[in-house]
Amino acid sequence: MNGNISGGAYTLGFDSPVTFSGESTLTASTVTFSKAVDALGQLTINGDTAVNGGSVNSGTFKQIYNGDVTANGAGNTTFTGSAIEFGNKLDGSHGIYVVDDG
Repeated sequence: MNGNISGGAYTLGFDSPVTFSGESTLTASTVTFSKAVDALGQLTINGDTAVNGGSVNSGTFKQIYNGDVTANGAGNTTFTGSAIEFGNKLDGSHGIYVVDDG
């Protein structure tokens, strides 16, 4: 999956592992990931983001979060990428790791 995905004023929810195959922009009031996320291109999220399981890995690509990011999985959450931008608050109930090569 890739491209522009919009939920408008609603929530976009991903209950299974998800792979974005190219540059992707998600826009919604809240984007929720329940499993691992892999991005094979820049990943931009406009709205709040909830990572409730797994981690977000964009390899050598950028991640941009234009909203609050909350990591509430059962264990630690890792964001891996290049030049990762958190526009607002980053918070969580367990360990949060940011592995950024940019």
